[in-house]
Amino acid sequence: MEMGTHAPVFMGIINVTPDSFSDGGQYHARSAAIRLADDLVDSGAGWLDIGGESTRPGAMPVDEATELGRVIPAVRTIAARHRLPISIDTSKSVVAERAIDAGATIVNDVTGGCADPDVLSVVKGAPARFIIGHWPKHIPERYRDTRPGADCAERVFVELERLVTSAVDAGLEPSQLLVDPGIGFGKEMVDNWSILRNLSRLADRCRLPIVVGVSRKRLLADRTPDVPNERDFATSSLHAQLMNAGSVDVLRAHNIVALRQAALVAQRWSGVVSEEDR
Repeated sequence: MEMGTHAPVFMGIINVTPDSFSDGGQYHARSAAIRLADDLVDSGAGWLDIGGESTRPGAMPVDEATELGRVIPAVRTIAARHRLPISIDTSKSVVAERAIDAGATIVNDVTGGCADPDVLSVVKGAPARFIIGHWPKHIPERYRDTRPGADCAERVFVELERLVTSAVDAGLEPSQLLVDPGIGFGKEMVDNWSILRNLSRLADRCRLPIVVGVSRKRLLADRTPDVPNERDFATSSLHAQLMNAGSVDVLRAHNIVALRQAALVAQRWSGVVSEEDR
């Protein structure tokens, strides 16, 4: 993808958790999550991602019943309110199935189907798509790239390719699949940046849409405030770089207004005429 061909889809994040790393749980209540969904859509989000279990470092796992209680009412209400794709951010097959029944059309699994392989069967049996995430601690030995000397980016891309093959072998169609290299999930700072600089290699390997989530993450905290929601300037800068590089199809973000501004800068830099310039 080149920035003059098409721009990425903007995925707005809705965390209905009390311990989100970014927003401190302020959208835990369903009414607050619905207001956030309205704001994200009004700001230009083309996709909403709803999650009920924090994946920040050190977060405590939640049981199935707790996660269901958090996400299903939000998914059902938001899906009825907004006619745009909704993904459920979960690694549990039961949560994925119930969320699809409630109106979600995409399962966003940061473990790539490794934590609960039954999630692949859920997606196979539904009119839904599946985001294969990369999180090293969940990847079984048979999928690991153990070649000596391979850099982290190469290992991640090889392992994602193997997870894609596994999903297809389980009966999913390639048209249902997207891949996410899992920035910040079990990776060193230098490795995250290497992955981001080399996303075109992932695009060449998998030939699938690429989802990237860097919004407010710690890799942006080296010279920025160590408060996640104060990293939007750095996030926007990186978003503009990624859009100009041209290998990202979906950008997952908290601040859609800032993302739209970054997209406008990237478009103008690449010579694309935007609506604002007409």
